This record gives sequence, C-alpha cells and structure tokens, in this order.
Amino acid sequence: MTLHKFALISVGTIAFGQTTLAQEEDILFQDTIVVEASRSNPMLAGIEPEVALDVSEIRSYGAASLEELLSDLAPLTNSSAGGTPAILLNGHRVTGLREIRSFPPEALARVEILPEEVALKFGFRADQKVINFVLRDRFHALTADTELGAPSQGGQVLGELESSNLRIRDDSRWNLDFEYNYQGALYESDRAIVRDDVTSSADRTLQPEQHELGLTGAYHHTLPGDISATYLLGLDVSTSAAALARTDLTDTLQRDTDSWGGEAGFVFDRVYNGWNWTINGNYAHSDTDQETETDPLTGFIEQTAAESDTASLEGVVFASLAKLPAGDLVSTLKTGMGTEQLSSSSDRNGNVTKTELSRDEVNAQVNIDVPLLDNEIHGGALGTLSLNANARLDDFSDAGTLSTYGGGLTWRPADGLQILASTSRAEDAPSLPELGNPVSTTPNASVFDFTTGQTVENVTRITGGNSDLRSEERNTDRLNVSWEPFDEIDITLNMTYTQTGTENAILDFPGLTPAIEAAFPERVVRDSGGELISLDARSINIKESNRREVRYGFNWSVSLPRTARPELDESEREQLRDIFLQRLSEEDRERMRQRVAERDAEGPANRGRGASGGARPDGPPGGGRGWRGRGGQGSGRLFFSVYHTLVLEESLLIEEGGERLDLLAGDAISSLGGTPENSIAAQAGFSRGPVGAFVQVNWQDSTQIDNGAVGLLTFEELATTNLRLQYNFGNSPKLLLRYPFLDSTRASLKIDNLFDAKQEVSDASGVVPVRYQPDILDPRGRTVMISFRKLFY
Repeated sequence: MTLHKFALISVGTIAFGQTTLAQEEDILFQDTIVVEASRSNPMLAGIEPEVALDVSEIRSYGAASLEELLSDLAPLTNSSAGGTPAILLNGHRVTGLREIRSFPPEALARVEILPEEVALKFGFRADQKVINFVLRDRFHALTADTELGAPSQGGQVLGELESSNLRIRDDSRWNLDFEYNYQGALYESDRAIVRDDVTSSADRTLQPEQHELGLTGAYHHTLPGDISATYLLGLDVSTSAAALARTDLTDTLQRDTDSWGGEAGFVFDRVYNGWNWTINGNYAHSDTDQETETDPLTGFIEQTAAESDTASLEGVVFASLAKLPAGDLVSTLKTGMGTEQLSSSSDRNGNVTKTELSRDEVNAQVNIDVPLLDNEIHGGALGTLSLNANARLDDFSDAGTLSTYGGGLTWRPADGLQILASTSRAEDAPSLPELGNPVSTTPNASVFDFTTGQTVENVTRITGGNSDLRSEERNTDRLNVSWEPFDEIDITLNMTYTQTGTENAILDFPGLTPAIEAAFPERVVRDSGGELISLDARSINIKESNRREVRYGFNWSVSLPRTARPELDESEREQLRDIFLQRLSEEDRERMRQRVAERDAEGPANRGRGASGGARPDGPPGGGRGWRGRGGQGSGRLFFSVYHTLVLEESLLIEEGGERLDLLAGDAISSLGGTPENSIAAQAGFSRGPVGAFVQVNWQDSTQIDNGAVGLLTFEELATTNLRLQYNFGNSPKLLLRYPFLDSTRASLKIDNLFDAKQEVSDASGVVPVRYQPDILDPRGRTVMISFRKLFY
C-alpha cells in the first residue's frame, strides 16, 4: 500500500463516539451538577497545551477508563525523545498511573496534553510529555465492566472483569478498584503453522494461559494548612502457564510462573502565594517464581526466583524568584533519594546461582524559566520569548555520579503560533533487573539464524540480567512548531524534528545477524556442522546509535448539531427526570429539584435558558488554545488526527572500529526487520446521540534485510485498524422509559486488527521462512471483544 492510498483510506474511515442526552440545554437532560475544575496550579500559568479535549471529545473516544483513554491518546502523548507521558491530576503530581487508571472518563472535565518542557517544572525528566487530567468537582459512581471475546480464528478465550468505585466531592476524593484479566492458552496446533518437526512443536503455546488480579485503593483529602494529601495501596497477583513443545515422544515441557507485588505511596502538596511544594513517597515489593521443565525423562526442573524492594522519597518546590520586565523568573528545585534491592537465584539441575544487588541513589534537579520578551515589549511585534535551563545529578552507589543538563527556547511570535527548541544531554544507568534478573534457559526455542538462513527449532535460549552492562549517554535536540491558523476552525498543525545520539546504548539482544554474531561471538554456540545450539539473549551495550526524524500532522475537531429531542408528554418528562436525578448525590438531588421548581415558576419562556439562567454547568475548557472543544452541551463531536513520521537516519555502530549499520538501507539488528522510513498514525471519532465508535489506523513502510546466507529478506508494509463501537442506552429516552434499569449502561463492540492484517515476510526466492509465518508473528490476529458497562450512582 502506498502512502497515497493509505491517506485515502484514512480520510474515508470515519469513527464514531458517544455524547450524552444529559447534556441537552433543557434541565431535564442534565445528568449531574458540574462545576468546571480550574488549573489552579501556578506552575501551569501561561502554558498553552498542544491538545485540549473537552467533555464531548473525551466521550468520542469511547474509552472505559483513564488507562484506556491514555492508550488511545498515545499517538499524541508519546514524546519524540522516547519517554512515556508524565501524569498530572488537576495540575498536580500523583502517586502514579495506578492511582487514577480505573477512573471512568465520565469523571473528567477536560484533558490537556502539554509539551516536554513542562515536565521539568514538575520535577520529571525532559524526555516526557505531560498529560493533565482535570476532574469534575463532584462525581460519584460505582462502575462495573465485563468484557469477553476471542480471536476470529478461534483457539483462545479472553475475558476481563473490572469494578471501580469513585467519589469526588470538591477537595475530597476516594476510589477502590478491582480488576481481573484472563487469557486462555493459544497453541500452535490452533493456527496454520508448518514446522520441520511437527512432533516437537504442535503442543507449543504461542501465547500462555494467564490470570491477573489487581486491587487498588486511594484516598485524597485536605489537611490543615491547605495541604493536599493522597494515599495509595495496591496489590497484584498473576500466574501463567506455557508449553515449550515436546522432546521426542515425551510429555510437553512446561513453564509455570507465579508472581505477586504490593505498592504503597503518598503525595503531600500545597500551593501558596505563587509557590508550590510537593513531597512524593513510594514503596514497591515484587516476588516472582518460575519453574521450567528441561528434561522430563530425568525429571530436571530449572527453578528461578526474583525478589525486589524499591523505595523512594522526593520533594519538589516551584517558586517565583523575581519579577522581570517580561514576566516572572520562576524555578523548580527537586531533590530525592531512593533505594533498591534485588535478590535472584537460579537452580539448574542442582547448580545453584545466586545474585544479590543493591542500589542507593541521591539526586537533585533544578529548572529555571527566564522570560525575555512579552507582548508589551517592542509593541508586541516580536511576540513572547522565554529561556529554559535545567540540570540534574544522580549519585548511584553502584554506577557513580551521572549528569543531565539542557536548555531551550519558547517563542510565540503570533497568536496561535508556538515554536519550541531544546537540547539535552542525559546519562542513564542500567536498571537493577537489567543487571541482576535470574538467568533462565528456555529449551526448544525457535530462532531464525541469519547466518545460515534457516529457522532452528530446538535452540536453548538464555535470558536474564547482565552484570556487565554500562551506563548510556544520550544527546537529544528537538524543534517543535505548533500553529492554529484559524480562529473559527478548530485545527492545530504540528511539526517536530528530533535527532538523538546515544553512546553505549543498552539494547535487548537483537536478531542473530552476522554483524551481531561477529561482535558477540561468546553469545552463540554452534555444533561442528555450524547449526545453532544455544543463544545467550541477555541485554547488551553497543558503541553508538543515531536517529533523526520529522513528525508532522494535524488535529481537527468540529461541533455537530444536537440530536433531535423526542416528543414527551409531562408524565414521561417527570419519569425521565426522576431517572436522571438518581445520578446525583442526595444533596445535589435536592439542589436540582429546587432549580427545576424555580424554573417552572418562571414559566415556559425561560425553559430554553438552562439550569442557571443561561449559564451552562460545563463551561469551555479555558487555559490555552490547543485542540479546543467549541461545542455546547448536547452537541455531537467529529474529530480527526493524522501524523506522519519520516525517519531521516537510523544507524548503529556495534563496536569501536566496526562497520556502521544503516537500518534504513538493508541492515538490521532486529529479527523483525529494519526501520520503516515512513509510518502513519491516524485517529477519527464521531460523537452524537447514543451510538458511537472510535477508530485507529497505523501503517508502516516496508523494510528489507540484506545480509548473511538469507540474501534479501523483505518485510512488507503493514496497516492495522482497530475499531470500537458503542451504544449508550442512557441516551435513548424512549428506551429508558420502558427499561429504566438501562440508565448509564453501555454496550461496546471492540475489534482489534479489523482486517486481520499480518506481517508478510519472504526471502529472495519468495519463500516464507518458518520463523516468519504470519501466525507466528501475530498469533491472535483479528480479535473481537464484547463488553457491557454500567455506572451505579
């Protein structure tokens, strides 16, 4: 598929979302009393979000939780510098994603996506964008969600049960969440997979059986002195069982893994007279045990175990230091300390290996924003200009002192146009799991050997920690331009250029290409005939990696007319009003009844003005431009976004004096091919009435590997489409009158990989290597899930 054809498909594919009947201007259709939350944190003053979503746009995604919404927003929130987004709630730090991941999107007033430079103000790293979830001031609901599905090819069952109880009352909030996920085992015999040795592979699992259970509780309130406090407790338990194929005529070799983990955290936060201080503390424990059958004839079982404890404490202070002609000179200071311990063991046929690692850390970070120009200087002809400088030191007990520093400029030459330029240099130590995870062997692994051009079925694959890993050093330069050319059309154009160079880059062990084998010969064991026997696939350092890319695209959104109001007699209106009032707390219910009585007393002439004389509870987002929601209450929403990434360079130097590999021109270190030169991510949504959906389309260019005995190995271009449809019964008044229990109930149909697209790989003669059969690369393929979700108020 060419880029041109893909663009036509993307534009022609419309996704649909949902809007609530409760947003009609008439008070009859208002589902709750909402006071729009404000961006009260001074750290966000004057910052314009790259994207701002209002209530109708949030609903158009059709997400069941904030975690799912965050996943849907990934094309907008993932940083070009590589970091995952930092999370704020109402403009303040949280204990972590776990605290808010199960919140229903109905609790949100808006969402703001902020550039990487904002992360520094909150003590985060400079390679992260920031996503700010702004809650409604009042919300209460028990959410129950059940999901069941399977791949369209069969062979596997998938299921999820989730319950979340959330209560928000001004400055007080608590939530209790439960989640259970099930994944059935998927075997090679369930797919059209051809192996050279059918006996040894037919019972091998492509995906193991898994059970996952999670519990989370959090409480937020205000202490004396206007100090906000949040506390978190969490527990996770999981089990998995995998079949590793058979040896000759013996029973199937099994691998069983059991793990559990606990987490606790707290945040204290206060805003006072332009200052903001935050104290975060976290503790986490994890415990994993694994048993792998290596030879059922002798009864040998490999046993590995890993136990880790991590604790951290950090403080962040934001302050306005001085007033300059162009604005306030502001600074953020962060200090922190942490400790981590990892204990692992491996017992292979009585040979016991133990590893004990520990790491203590002390860090400090400073960030300064200096305003240079504002609109009042030089008559506003030059716009606004500010300078940022930042530095960080991390002192590790095992890796020494590592530094990070950088700076940037933010220029707004005209209304709606913003230009950001930044540079940074960062040193990162390998994580303790990368250094000390237990060494484990997987018998009968399937590996494609680029040197011989063959798929080897019975390789012993070694994984785990590598104590020889060194710290990496990364240099990143970035230029971003964001432009909103029209006042009356909600469209934002974005372009980002990023170049990154990393020395001593840490990589998961790549595919077994000749270049990799030449650089790491000790990792590969072959027999006298050259056939692969064993592969040590633990992480490695390479000398250098370089990447340059341009990412550009746009976000477009438009408000749609309201759905037609149904014809209702007075008794039906009263019945619906009683149904909707059940969504409120007792206090808010009484306030709503008073408003209804007051409005009825004013007479029919005032009915169109809404619940408060024309003032709508859900006001406009405010706080900057960005992807703005201009629609009023009850309006539908249509939005579309598309981003194209063009990779200008992707090269690696495996070792000093070696040949530089060009991953855009036939070289590769991954068994999944080189780097696609072009990729596109598109989203679209439509929200109006009770029916809706959301669609994502991702496309990547073809790549080739040209080395070893394989010759030319071609990975064809790939386009995948995910579709989500939903019907909100609470938005259908006639249906609610007949079945009141369906209020706030939603049925959803989710189809991942709608067209069952799978990576196609072939060698120079057009033959598909065994390791690259489509059902091995993507065992699940098109997956259909049906869910029912209800909010109990």
